[in-house]
Amino acid sequence: MIQTPPASIDPIISRLRPRSVGEVVDHSFRLYRRHFLTFLAITAIIFVPVQLAIQALTLWIQGSTGMLNNASDPLTSSDFQGGAANEVFIGLMIALIALLVLAVLGSLLMYLSQGALTAAVADSHLDKPVSFGEAYRSMLKHVGPLLGIMALQVLVGIGVFIPVFLLFFVAILMVAGSGDGAGAAFGLICFAFLAMIPAFVFYIYISVRWSLVVPAIMVENLGPVQAIRRSWGLVQDYWWRTAGIGFLLYVIEAIISAGPVYVITALALVLFRNMDPVALGAITGGITVLTTLLYVPLELTAWTLYYFDQRVRKEGFDIETALAQRYPQAPPPGYNVGQPGQPQQYGPAQSGAVAPPVLGYESQGAGYGSGYGQSYKQPEQPRQTPQDDDTPPQG
Repeated sequence: MIQTPPASIDPIISRLRPRSVGEVVDHSFRLYRRHFLTFLAITAIIFVPVQLAIQALTLWIQGSTGMLNNASDPLTSSDFQGGAANEVFIGLMIALIALLVLAVLGSLLMYLSQGALTAAVADSHLDKPVSFGEAYRSMLKHVGPLLGIMALQVLVGIGVFIPVFLLFFVAILMVAGSGDGAGAAFGLICFAFLAMIPAFVFYIYISVRWSLVVPAIMVENLGPVQAIRRSWGLVQDYWWRTAGIGFLLYVIEAIISAGPVYVITALALVLFRNMDPVALGAITGGITVLTTLLYVPLELTAWTLYYFDQRVRKEGFDIETALAQRYPQAPPPGYNVGQPGQPQQYGPAQSGAVAPPVLGYESQGAGYGSGYGQSYKQPEQPRQTPQDDDTPPQG
């Protein structure tokens, strides 16, 4: 059985300890506050252009819908002579499809932002400088696996939901082809609606098991399929805990992102009763982009820290060694390193020096997860209080 080592004076090892869901979220807030502008810039470069395009399309759809409503009004239908109404309707359908594609694309592109943010959070854990440029340089080294994860995510969504959509499509064809099949078509539509429930449940289950794929790619340098297996293993036996942190983040998003939009919309309707709906939509859309931008870095940081927490829980403090493989770090001042080919152990070079706990990582074995689970050797030194996550290490 893995024995948790005592608190260490090493600032990296002391922060890599099992945390509750609340502590993970709290640590995310503090880390986000510490690197606010950097994390915001890492997210904004991808998030803002996509969201502005979505808001622009939404406003166009809203305006086109108003035009179609006017076309159905006998008093204003003269404005739509010939095929003008049909052209607006066709444009509306195209815009709705484009909006759906943009929404899916925006959610997939956030994998790139999460990859860059994961590199920044890992640098912060190891007390390395955190910068926008270095984060995206690290992300670009893994852009292939990240694009692979996007493709797999799309394929899984198609595999889960396309059968249900085909049922709806067949029902529509039955209604359009013959009126005699209306009863069967209605039954097929009801069955399709019922089939949507297990499809959504299954997709949510898979999404939770895949929630740690991006940190696995960035930290452990894995391919798409390996990252899925890695995330699947890390979440195993912790599905409800992982779903719980996802639900908590959803509640925080509702407070940070949706809350101000509802308040401002209500005030605008009270103060400006005759405000044009498109103008009101432009105001609320701009506020939505701003407030969501403030929230997204917090969410991505929380998932990255949760990945670290799961590795600490399932593999002990050897995560420090795994991170050090990607982010080489010199041994702490005053410590000697073991002989080449032997497990890395720090030993005090001077009398009275306090050594960090031995991590127990064995060099033999290949792939992630090898060499984990060894016992710790506790240094015979008094326990000292670890430094806070927001406090830089003392010299």
